[in-house]
Amino acid sequence: MPVRGRIVRISGPLVVAEGMTGVQMYEMVRVGEQGLVGEVTRIRGDTAYVQVYESTSGLRPGEPVEGTGAPLSVELGPGLIGSIFDGIQRPLPLIAQQIARVNPARSIFVERGVNAPPIPRDKKWHFVPREGLKAGDKVSGGDIIGAVQETPLILNKVMVPPNVFGVLKWVASEGDYSM
Repeated sequence: MPVRGRIVRISGPLVVAEGMTGVQMYEMVRVGEQGLVGEVTRIRGDTAYVQVYESTSGLRPGEPVEGTGAPLSVELGPGLIGSIFDGIQRPLPLIAQQIARVNPARSIFVERGVNAPPIPRDKKWHFVPREGLKAGDKVSGGDIIGAVQETPLILNKVMVPPNVFGVLKWVASEGDYSM
């Protein structure tokens, strides 16, 4: 269940929220009605101090602050090469297209609270499983499961995440897959 508190103070990019019992340091939070991206930088009791990475103008005390349960992080995988992102990994050309559909005169501005996936979800990538890998094999963090050739020079290795281990239940066969 996500932690949900309320804004009590705003000072530039710093937002202070109460009722945040259970939130963790460096957790990504959504701030205000627009769901602005922020990160918990300090905790005192049930009060969280949040660095907001978008303009806080227009935010008001009483608006919600909701924890995501995950740290602020970026997504890695095929499709990043050749893309242009802002500091919180929003794909700027895609966001400009979204804004232009709604308001063509504002398409050069990234509006607050606008989000889009950094890696295209509909594009297919050719996956090649690691030779000899099969269900029942033991795997652990850093083991290579397969690979995706993003460009002639860039080979993305599909790996078991850190601190994960166990027995492989299934491996995709060679073919084209979306994210």
